[in-house]
Amino acid sequence: MSQQSTPPPGVEAPARIRAALSARGLCGPLAYVDLDAFDRNAAALLARTGGKPIRVASKSVRVPALLRRVLDSSRQYQGVLAFSVREAVHLASQHGLDDLLVAYPTPDARAVSAAARLVAAGRQITLMVDSEAQLPLLEAAAQAAGTRLAVCLDLDVSQDYLGLRFGMFRSPLNDVNGVLRLAERIGHSQWLRLDGLMAYEGQVAGLADAARDPRTLAIRELKRRALPAIAERRASAVAALERAGHQLRFVNAGAPAAWKAAPPKPA
Repeated sequence: MSQQSTPPPGVEAPARIRAALSARGLCGPLAYVDLDAFDRNAAALLARTGGKPIRVASKSVRVPALLRRVLDSSRQYQGVLAFSVREAVHLASQHGLDDLLVAYPTPDARAVSAAARLVAAGRQITLMVDSEAQLPLLEAAAQAAGTRLAVCLDLDVSQDYLGLRFGMFRSPLNDVNGVLRLAERIGHSQWLRLDGLMAYEGQVAGLADAARDPRTLAIRELKRRALPAIAERRASAVAALERAGHQLRFVNAGAPAAWKAAPPKPA
């Protein structure tokens, strides 16, 4: 007779959790969160950043109470990267969260107007831009609310290798000259102010490379080559903006390796 092996720790947990939820009459969709594991993950992330501030991405933590929990866990956690303007408005108005950076530009005039009213009331919401064509909508909302809207420039850091793009085409801003032109236009606006720079290296942060196969090895090599070029493009943009007289409150990067290479004011 063979002896039944003991399951590894944690394997039996989902069944226990389902049974406990069912006994309470709870049914999906819902989320069950191991708060001890959540707190360990938050602490581990702090240990990897070299003391730099961390902006929490709301699309990865979809529960407002958990966003609040991680923000309250350490002063190193500062602000939220919101998925959309509507989400930023909801988190600010319904859950009291502040220092919200919207991850993408938007044509949503109603949401921008709501954000502008919150800014006029004292909340910190920064909107993303990558084109001069997006500015009139923001200016109109700011003027109607009697305030100035903070904006962040989205610098594209994808790269071309032998005619192949490595990374997402996030933005048409892919060099210092383009960044400076848009920053100059913002600097001349009565209703906008430049608050920060986004330079998200999705080709590093968003591609897994744990498996050992030829494709993974190629991705790992591309990441190794990409990081110095990304850091140089980001640093050049920051230096050029500062030489032109623009004061950036933050520089938002996205990959763990960038936390050591980013300019001295990341978030």
